[in-house]
Amino acid sequence: MNERYSPLLKPQLTGRVADALVLATSEADVVASLAAAVRHRVFVTTRGAGTGNYGQAAPPPSSSALCDLEPPLYFLFASCVSFFIGVKLCDLEDHARQHGWELRQHPSTRRTASVGGFVAGGSTGHGALLHGGLSEAGAPLGSDGAVLGLRVVTAEDQTPRVLELSGRDVFPVVHAYGTNGVITSVELPLARAQAWSDVTAAFPSLDAAAAFALDVANAPAVVKRGISVFQAPIAHNAHGRDGAMAAGGDARHVAMVQCSPPGVGPVERLCAEHGGLTTRVVKATEAPRPMYEFGWNHTTLHALRADKSVTYLQCVLEPSSALGLLRRVSEEFDPSELLQHLEVVNFGGRAGFASLALLWPKGETGEAANQRLREILSWHEANGIPVFDPHTHVLEDGGMKVTDWAQLGFKRRVDPHGLLNPGKMRAWEEQSATADTSDPRGAFAASYRIADTSAVGSGPNVATSATAADASSTAADSFGTHASSPGSGRRRPRSRLWGEWSTADFAEADLSQAVR
Repeated sequence: MNERYSPLLKPQLTGRVADALVLATSEADVVASLAAAVRHRVFVTTRGAGTGNYGQAAPPPSSSALCDLEPPLYFLFASCVSFFIGVKLCDLEDHARQHGWELRQHPSTRRTASVGGFVAGGSTGHGALLHGGLSEAGAPLGSDGAVLGLRVVTAEDQTPRVLELSGRDVFPVVHAYGTNGVITSVELPLARAQAWSDVTAAFPSLDAAAAFALDVANAPAVVKRGISVFQAPIAHNAHGRDGAMAAGGDARHVAMVQCSPPGVGPVERLCAEHGGLTTRVVKATEAPRPMYEFGWNHTTLHALRADKSVTYLQCVLEPSSALGLLRRVSEEFDPSELLQHLEVVNFGGRAGFASLALLWPKGETGEAANQRLREILSWHEANGIPVFDPHTHVLEDGGMKVTDWAQLGFKRRVDPHGLLNPGKMRAWEEQSATADTSDPRGAFAASYRIADTSAVGSGPNVATSATAADASSTAADSFGTHASSPGSGRRRPRSRLWGEWSTADFAEADLSQAVR
């Protein structure tokens, strides 16, 4: 876990170690380990490759065990892959490419991150612009979602069960830090492998670079896998070893685009229209460094290597006002305190920005600088820029934003003693959901809709839960139908989306509280 990214997390998490380490080599090992943990009431934190930035896999201060899942086991099918979660993303994609496929998305830590760690602790990454993030129920080019299925081991009394979750039922477990089950295998959809090209361009202003990035994202003729923007002098100082990034000196604002070869021409023309200069076009396989290692939190990592005092921000500039919000931030903060690093994000088919701005909070002492950091976060929230706080290890304070009744109910059933990664889910600690509504795609998807306020609305798919007990029962009934119990004869689960219901579903459902 990289607590060095956050001056607020570092004093909280430095030095935390588990009392025991479990190296699971099979699902049976996980079941046996959890059974022992439940019997002796020992806390369990599951770790992938340990590349998370928010303390997702930091064990609690009290007695605990750390479960490490490592074996490289996977099976490749026609358009998807199923594997044990300890597989490294780089190994998985390299294998898939031999068969003409590639991952739809991966974090900037592709070389070291494990699949299970990404699904349980991550949210988005390189490729999400094209296919949607982990919370997407259906990608722009398909409807099968970012995670097709999971096998999850519970921490129940007696013998832990193995649940098979599929479709939208995976969302209470995705990006939940392993708080509600230990993922043992994942099924992901793949995309046809493409011969990607990397285009690097320099611009005289941040506004021009950002406008160019949005125009490329919205250009239907350009198939793009990722777009990044770096305010000067980030590209020169943090990525200066790459000649194309440093072209024009430290006064140039730089944008990078990864697109299919036919899109290179349109990208170059859009660059010229915005007053930019294309500094390099190269095949992705021949680039000095992979584009994804310039994006997302890898830029923060490169900046930290050059300057240990830097920290960062994570927030969202929604599509309808992204450029205006960007200007407001630039007007409020001096470049000596905040420099923008933007990743173009797809919000339901419309392009906006995720800002991973680099920060140098002003303050004569460490505590004064930390207080200034909190003020910067608060200013963004107060000015219509939702913050996905990277300086907390609590789900609801970071990317999750909310935990709904369905997710809390699922947690109550699969981890009744609260042994899995304790201290990370406030809803469990307080025994109260932090949201009154249930999103069919899970709370993490709801947080993205909070960010894109122009798309917030109401509809038949957002239902209000009357009580926690009702929600727990509803969630348990829905997820219980997926339990691995051959021959149980249980009915198939009913989708939470009315558009997917059969005639029989409508005939059996009680709609008296939903239809007014």
